[in-house]
Amino acid sequence: MTPLLQTRGLVQRYVTGKSLFGEADTVRAVDGIDLSVREGEILGIVGESGSGKSTLGRMLLGLEVPHQGEVLWQGRPMPSPRTAAWRELRAQMQLIFQDPLAALDRRMTIGAQIAEPLEIHDIDRANAADRVAELMDRVGLRPDQARSYPHELSGGQRQRVVIARALASRPRFLVCDEPVSALDVSIQAQVVNLLRDLQERDGLTMVFISHDLKVVRNICDRVAVMYLGRVVEEALSDRIFSDPRHPYTQALVSSIPKVGQGLEGRIILPGEPPNPACRPSGCAFHPRCRAAVTACAATEPALEHHDGRLAACLCLSEREAA
Repeated sequence: MTPLLQTRGLVQRYVTGKSLFGEADTVRAVDGIDLSVREGEILGIVGESGSGKSTLGRMLLGLEVPHQGEVLWQGRPMPSPRTAAWRELRAQMQLIFQDPLAALDRRMTIGAQIAEPLEIHDIDRANAADRVAELMDRVGLRPDQARSYPHELSGGQRQRVVIARALASRPRFLVCDEPVSALDVSIQAQVVNLLRDLQERDGLTMVFISHDLKVVRNICDRVAVMYLGRVVEEALSDRIFSDPRHPYTQALVSSIPKVGQGLEGRIILPGEPPNPACRPSGCAFHPRCRAAVTACAATEPALEHHDGRLAACLCLSEREAA
């Protein structure tokens, strides 16, 4: 079955400035990503800050043009940005932002902002008021709040507005970029439950980007773990959290707080992630990896199948060969 969305060899590089020797510093924010997103699933993208998660999310929607590679929608290359074909497709693909207050126009009422996609994409504009009322009800907002402005709502209510706005054009695919990171824990649970209910009711396909593994575990069907622009492990959510194989994934999973347990069992990675402009040779994770061997510094591992999952780790390959 053809995935709803797929990437092939996706690369995004940024020139950040000049080095001491006059050469340009290049950051490989996304470095050869192959992903498939099946219709109706929620794919989680996790990793530390600077791993390339948000850049990848924008590329999936065509908001950033890849330096190399391509994004496929239902098996066909995504149209060039800003073309008529791309604008038509964008009605089916929407983004839920990290900061709901920054994502909303403080000068416009909530109702007007939820209705805006209908005007932009010229979708059933005559019935916009009914569609706004329907969406507000679905995300748990009161009808009278349509006349409110963003500053008059709580953080959780503003995020519900952002979700309602994203759903206005009846999309098939959502990219949720850290959609609950700015919210209190109790409100996070409400928004996550809302997204899961919407996905189950409408069959929405989602990419859920987050650094909060507790949230990812509760909502995602499959998880891809990114480190310095690359996917280092990908598997069903249950497998990632019950039996992580890549040393980086193991460290991330060990950091999830457990009731009655302090730092016992937690894997503390030494140092900070390397500067993306000065990427280590070989496996980019090897300077922080407790399982690294000599070959890791010279050979960049490929993302390969290992016992029902994909992982990029030389040590894992050697253990299985033995």
